[in-house]
Amino acid sequence: MIVQPLDSVTMTDAGALGELRATMGCELLAPGDPGYEQARRVWNGQVDRRPAAIARVRGTADVALALQFA
Repeated sequence: MIVQPLDSVTMTDAGALGELRATMGCELLAPGDPGYEQARRVWNGQVDRRPAAIARVRGTADVALALQFA
């Protein structure tokens, strides 16, 4: 069986990301945003994931909102 990666852009409503971005006190990066490509890279170059959003949290409130959204 071949498993295809899900397209995170189609799985996440842009309006919902906009609401989350307005609510959080931190930077929230989505595909196409400046800095997204660099932020999504990890130390292992063989791992190439494209999350629907990357939250650069500043505190526990941001973590709670990100987890609630997920």
